[in-house]
Amino acid sequence: MNKSIIAALCLISVGGFSYLAFGFGQQSVTVDSQASIPTASLTGEESNNHNTNNEARLLALPPELRAEINQLRTELNESKQEQDAMREELTALQDQLSNIENNLEYETLTTNEQSLSQENNTLLPTATQTTRTNNNTFGFNRLSDEDRTASLRAAGVDDQTIASITERSDQFALARLELIDRATREGDRGSEEFHEELEELEESRVNIRDEIGDDAYDQYLINAGRDNRVVINSIINGSAASIAGIQTGDLIYSYAGSRIFTTAELQRATREGSRGEYIEVEVISSDGGQQFYSIERGPMGVTLGSVLNVDAQ
Repeated sequence: MNKSIIAALCLISVGGFSYLAFGFGQQSVTVDSQASIPTASLTGEESNNHNTNNEARLLALPPELRAEINQLRTELNESKQEQDAMREELTALQDQLSNIENNLEYETLTTNEQSLSQENNTLLPTATQTTRTNNNTFGFNRLSDEDRTASLRAAGVDDQTIASITERSDQFALARLELIDRATREGDRGSEEFHEELEELEESRVNIRDEIGDDAYDQYLINAGRDNRVVINSIINGSAASIAGIQTGDLIYSYAGSRIFTTAELQRATREGSRGEYIEVEVISSDGGQQFYSIERGPMGVTLGSVLNVDAQ
């Protein structure tokens, strides 16, 4: 895009200086314009006049330049429509994810208490493990308020803290519903303003782990029947995990000093800090013992899964 087109776009969309020259090939055109007021601050009649003046300035330009500007306008409008559609889709996906996080406390689980071999990528012969069923009927269940309270209480959380967590969680859920309802009614679900408000609201979401601490949170997950360990399902030869000595079937207990409960937490941890620095990974091995490995921060070169390990350390 040449500088003359950029200058013309600036004039038409935001006004510009009192005199602005446009170059097109060997020809130049000087257009007299006055600094314009942003359209959003104008009344309906003033806005119409503002747009009319801009169109008049456009007509004063060479035909070739007008055609290019109109083409750019069309492309910008199409891009905006595509962006709005993508935002709508992103919002829908965020809604689905939030529903899963808020409402789906555990999947249909099958319990396996047998001693299984490391070659079969199974875990801890001395610990009770649960694995997800392979069918497509997930059987998601919502943990009732009573069961959630009981699970927290059994983890040693006092009633005052439980009441505070419940109250603030309910306030967050209601505020989110109101925001989404308002934006949907006003047709703003794809706007930047809506997503900024949603991101700001997400900062107030209650994080139970932060509220009660790692040890109590671990026990809460066990009480609620939710996965609490990340398992190494396979390891790429020559990868950081392979070089460090981590084994298939190991459970990741901590990474760089931070407890790990989900695959997402481990993936985030590997991307933090300085790439290549050596950190310590604590694992629970297949015999139930704890092992410590020094590993380079970055991609571990493994595939991950999640399990429920009732033998909390």
